[in-house]
Amino acid sequence: MDEKEKNRILRRFIELIPNPECPMCHGHHFTVIDSYPVNAVTEDFRKLSPVIRRSIPTVAVVCVKCGFISQHAMAVMGLINNPNDNVNDKKESEK
Repeated sequence: MDEKEKNRILRRFIELIPNPECPMCHGHHFTVIDSYPVNAVTEDFRKLSPVIRRSIPTVAVVCVKCGFISQHAMAVMGLINNPNDNVNDKKESEK
């Protein structure tokens, strides 16, 4: 992720959450990590696969004071148009 994209995400974060405050240290300065975290979604956690079939596109915002990380869904933030942009596992009936 380049600096332009990081700045776009951080601007949107602040638009949605004016005057954000870290829940751990009450800091007010944040940054965005350089990569997109991937959170696997599974119907049965006991059957985790080494291959991620479905994921929720997120961005990670980090408190620069204490390092607390919060993840935010890109679709909800309005950063991607289609909430299924990064969903790779479609049901057979949807194909």
